[in-house]
Amino acid sequence: MAKAQGQARTTKQLQTIWDAVKDDKSHPTADQIYDRVRRKLPSISLGTVYRNLQKLVADEKLQVLMRGRSQHFDPLVERHQHFICERC
Repeated sequence: MAKAQGQARTTKQLQTIWDAVKDDKSHPTADQIYDRVRRKLPSISLGTVYRNLQKLVADEKLQVLMRGRSQHFDPLVERHQHFICERC
């Protein structure tokens, strides 16, 4: 992840979180991302994952999708549709 001028530095935690979600098309929740990241950074806290996900959203690298009361993260930030089956 390249650092833009005036942007905060990229930490190991931020880079690991980005690596865990950047190619994911499943729209994972923060808890799912946390479970993945803990395999590489066992001491990371859920709060750190949430804060870094919000940084990625603010930097427009992720978008947030709300499904009910649950936030899901999508690395495809270009405008696109999301189809959700409500029967199965």
